[in-house]
Amino acid sequence: MAKGTIAGSATADVLVAADEHRGEITLQHTSGSPVFLSFGDDVPVVDEGLILSATFPVITVSDHRANLAINGICDTALTAAGTYADDRS
Repeated sequence: MAKGTIAGSATADVLVAADEHRGEITLQHTSGSPVFLSFGDDVPVVDEGLILSATFPVITVSDHRANLAINGICDTALTAAGTYADDRS
């Protein structure tokens, strides 16, 4: 499935850059702690927003948010890893 990898940490980071031509994106959690997601300019916040985790390991976004940057954050001192693919893969 992978087009690329994602890595979440206790610091808010862009997991996947914005792409105005992307119509759909799928993120997959492969290890570690939950990652809390936000889109565009919104800064991710622990315990808010969409959660990518072992319990919810795959998220597909096919609305306008698929074009935006996808940001992620893990709780203090935790990390996570995963992959992503989009309709341009």
